[in-house]
Amino acid sequence: MTSRAGTTRAARVRPGPGLLAPLAATVVLVLFGSCLLLLVLTQDYRQALYGGGGAVTALVSAAVGLVVARRQPRNPIGWLLLSWALLVPVVGIALLYSVLDYRIHHGALPAGRVAVIAQAIAFLVAASSGLAVLLFPDGVLPSRRWRGVAWAFLACCALFAVHQFADQAAAAAARPLR
Repeated sequence: MTSRAGTTRAARVRPGPGLLAPLAATVVLVLFGSCLLLLVLTQDYRQALYGGGGAVTALVSAAVGLVVARRQPRNPIGWLLLSWALLVPVVGIALLYSVLDYRIHHGALPAGRVAVIAQAIAFLVAASSGLAVLLFPDGVLPSRRWRGVAWAFLACCALFAVHQFADQAAAAAARPLR
């Protein structure tokens, strides 16, 4: 920047919501790259067919979330879409890492049991996508009557989370792991 006297001073860049959104989108791309690497290592292409639609949806969600979060940082829709896009590859990485650990390396890799339990965060994908739909388009519920629907939805997500974590913890505790 140039001041009136003609001297140049450095522009100060402050981290904030506007800079956080591109960082989140970059992390999404890196996580999907990690998924592709694990997919090649495991050669479990059945999982690729199973998760392909979710991956495409998550990448579109990341693009839309990036635009909304950059232009309207106070609108939770953009952040919910970005969180959805971040969680999909995390679940994929956990699933493919556990396949790599237990099917190929027979449990010799570190954090294999953690990867099995981490697959249970799939409920957060449903929670963030459902909340994005409920809060669309301006980030608030349409009326007070929708509060009950939102709370019921979040209660269902919590119950599903408890079920998933219990199921995954039981699977991780089994010897040998299945």
